Amino acid sequence: MSKKARDELVSGIALRYAKADRKGKGIILDEAVKDTGYNRKYLIHKLRGMASSAIRKDIGGREHKVAYRKQPGRAGRRGRPREYDEALRASLVSIWHMFDMMCSKRLMKLIRDNITSISAYPPFRVTPEIGSRLLSMSPATADRLLRLERERMRLRGKSGTRSPGSSLNALIPVGACYSFDEREEAGSFEIDTVVHCGYGPQEGALWTLTLTDVSNGFVYIRALRAKTQRYVIEALDDIAEHAPYPIKELHMDNGTEFKNFGFLQWCRRHDVECTRSRSYRKNDNCFVEAKNFTAVRSYVGYCRYQGEEAYCAMEDLYWHLERFITLQ
Repeated sequence: MSKKARDELVSGIALRYAKADRKGKGIILDEAVKDTGYNRKYLIHKLRGMASSAIRKDIGGREHKVAYRKQPGRAGRRGRPREYDEALRASLVSIWHMFDMMCSKRLMKLIRDNITSISAYPPFRVTPEIGSRLLSMSPATADRLLRLERERMRLRGKSGTRSPGSSLNALIPVGACYSFDEREEAGSFEIDTVVHCGYGPQEGALWTLTLTDVSNGFVYIRALRAKTQRYVIEALDDIAEHAPYPIKELHMDNGTEFKNFGFLQWCRRHDVECTRSRSYRKNDNCFVEAKNFTAVRSYVGYCRYQGEEAYCAMEDLYWHLERFITLQ
């Protein structure tokens, strides 16, 4: 039987199927499956679609639509009723904001370990009933309840990396990973910059220079008035002067603030090996990329900062933040 013939057969029994009761529908489906060879679930879908817009001609020749008769008691949301209401979601969102929007696995562990203190804090609005439900909530459920709030709070920082071309590629070797000796001995640093321009242009905005030791996670942070060779080298001079051990290697991305002759000469003058990441391979600089968030964005945020007053405030923050991160 051709597909056209099978569709005509299904169309012919659609009205009869729509008007039949549950038992009658089963009999019609058994016959139609045998005649057409269609899958049973596919046939149900096809019959419902045809019956909803079927046309019946009565004896007088008039035409009118016959609406598909829905099964009683099947309207509304299917599945289990919702266990977590809006009041619980609001409490969960408040707790999530208070604890720096951490991932749900860590958040639920924190809630379970500190439910008494959390319930005693009025802004969280944790009643005894909400508290018991929070204790039984899984991290996956918390993710679902926080999904809309996460989307609303999602922020994206702009990338300030602009490659100057390939003129220096021959002078700066590529380094994609670290050897065992480099991971064991302090002095191998990854270096990167972060722009604080919000969602506007980068011109006039402040920058942050971040250095991270691959072996022990030690981090240096310096505010920059601009992403220029002069300010990067001034920050490196200050770091080299106050570092407890010498810088042996600097691994960078392909940005113009590092990929220039001034930066290369500074490395040679201080006997520092210089390597670069592969193009478009962000994971080649993964240690400092992680610190860009945990040591910079988590405290400074994604707003726009410019001017001398903001620069001084950022320098003061980084002076204390460096010591706080080191002592953790």
